[in-house]
Order: sequence, then structure tokens, then C-alpha cells
Amino acid sequence: MATTEDSIQYYIAEVRSYDEDYTFKYPDETGKKRLKTPYDIKFKTYSTSPISDFASPANNNIKQIPLIGEFVIVFQSISKLSSDRNYKNKWYYHPTLPIQDSGTNNSKLPGITRGIQVVPTTNAQSTSTDGKAEKTIKLLQPYDGDLLIEGRFGNRIRLGRTIASPPDNAKPTIWKTGQGKENDPIIILSVDKETGGNDLYVEEIKSMASSLHLTSTQDLSNSYELSKQLTKSNSSNGSEFIGSADKMILQSKVGPVVIDAKKRLSINTNEMLIGSENASSPIPKGDILEQILTQIITAINAGVIGPAGIYSTPTPGQGSLAAAQSLLRQLNSKKFYIDKE
Repeated sequence: MATTEDSIQYYIAEVRSYDEDYTFKYPDETGKKRLKTPYDIKFKTYSTSPISDFASPANNNIKQIPLIGEFVIVFQSISKLSSDRNYKNKWYYHPTLPIQDSGTNNSKLPGITRGIQVVPTTNAQSTSTDGKAEKTIKLLQPYDGDLLIEGRFGNRIRLGRTIASPPDNAKPTIWKTGQGKENDPIIILSVDKETGGNDLYVEEIKSMASSLHLTSTQDLSNSYELSKQLTKSNSSNGSEFIGSADKMILQSKVGPVVIDAKKRLSINTNEMLIGSENASSPIPKGDILEQILTQIITAINAGVIGPAGIYSTPTPGQGSLAAAQSLLRQLNSKKFYIDKE
């Protein structure tokens, strides 16, 4: 352990334990008054002269919390108690070593630093060494230049691009070139509830639990299915913001919700409730209302047969009827429509 102020030595270590209360505190079981972070692990190095201690994440901004039985790279470096005259070291750890070879919520060599034999399981529904359920996760299909962030449980972020001709041994992308060109950027955030083996995975909107696609020029029209086909807004020109889930909630806590569409707002739904889910007053259909009012005005203009069979027309109200008939032609909006069904 030749760690000095100008050199660092790295060790392979197994994660032995961690506190699940995830709080900041000073542990006193070792007699050392040392600040513990919610992300600290207790480790034991994989060597003939093992070292056991606590370690904190080596990156404050991006943290990957390992499972018990997984392996990390640990090293000693300066702590916040160091000064120009006093070197105070502490242990840090890098993200988990990919010993499992696939996106799996388990560990392949649990207990190897304990001197005991643990037979790893291959059952995706079994429990891992820390009692948590194992889950075999599909890995994203990589393409050259991608930046992929994959969580343990099927949550992913892809910072990718348009690929006109994927390699022959790779799965084709769901996003097509569209109106753009090679290397146009795309961002995909996705959550997948399905498990899988070593098969690589490409994000397809209709098969994922939920997803968010931020495109620049790509065409994803073949990747999703709408309840009703678009006939006026089905073009994929320019960038798109595509979100998909079993349920979607958009809430403004204080201010208004603004939906600004320069051309058209299309809402595909079988039922729309405005005000609350107890709404019971139906919205009148403009074309039907126009027909009803036209029939009423026509009947009034036709006059009536009074006493002794004398025919009369509503002469005193003739001007009002003419005005009503004129306004009736303006009843229906030229911009806002509802389905006739």
C-alpha cells in the first residue's frame, strides 16, 4: 500500500457491506471519528494480505452504488482534512467491475474474499448475496460513437446519432434517417420492464414500458402505434419530442399549462373530460346545433295560423330573426373541430 502524497496504488476489492439507512453519520464501532457518507461501502481487498475499510465514491456527481459481493477498484487519496503540512488520506472506489459480462442485477463471484465457496445462481428470479432479487437485464445495442448509461434495473439513456447503414452484425436502429443525414444527434431515455439474457436490445417505443425520444431529424413513425391514425399530422419533418407510457401526467403547480402549436393541435381520444373527472355536461356539436337553430328560425319565419284561420307572420320580430340567421352562419369555428362520433 504505497500511497503517498504523489502516488496512488489501486486494489481490487469485494463489497462486504453498507448501511441501508443512507445517511451522513460518524461511525464509532472502530473508534475512529470519520464522516460517513450515504454512499460509503465496506470493502475487503482481493489479495493475500487483504485490507478492510470503508470507501466513498470517487465521483461526487455520478454515483454507482454496488451490491454486496460485487467488485470495485479502491484507492487512497487526500481527504478534506488534508492541508499543506498534514496529509490525511481516505479510501475511494470506482464503479463496479463488469465481471458478470451482461446487464445483470447480481454478482458472479460473491464471497470470494471471505474464503468460502459460493455457487453463483443463473436463475433470474433468485436472490443475490445481499438478499435482493436478481434481475437479468437486456443490454443496449451499441453503435460506434454512442454514449450509453445503463442502470441495473432496465433504465437507460442513449446519446446517439443517425446511422444510415449499421454494421452487418449489429441490430438495425429503429430511428431512420428521415430528412436528415448521417451523424444527426438523438437522445433516448427509456425504461424496460422485460428481462432478457445476453441478447442486445434496441429501443422501440411500442415495446418499452416508458420512453422519451428527443430527435433532430430522425423518423420514428414506424416505432409507435397510435389509437387513431394521423391523416393530417403524420409527416416527420424536423425535430420531434416523443413521449410514451401507460399513463401520462402533466402538472403545473402554480402557473398555467401552455401548449403552443403553430399549425395544429390533434388530440386522439375516445373521451375527454374538462374541469374534473365528474364532468357530465356534454359539449354541443356545432354542425348539429346549426341545423337545429336553422330549423327553428325557418319555422318562425313561416308564420302561424291564428284564430279563425287567419295567417300571420312575426312582423314585429322580423329584424331580430334576420340578425339571428346572419349570426348563425358564424356559429361554427373554422379552426376548432371535434369528432362527430
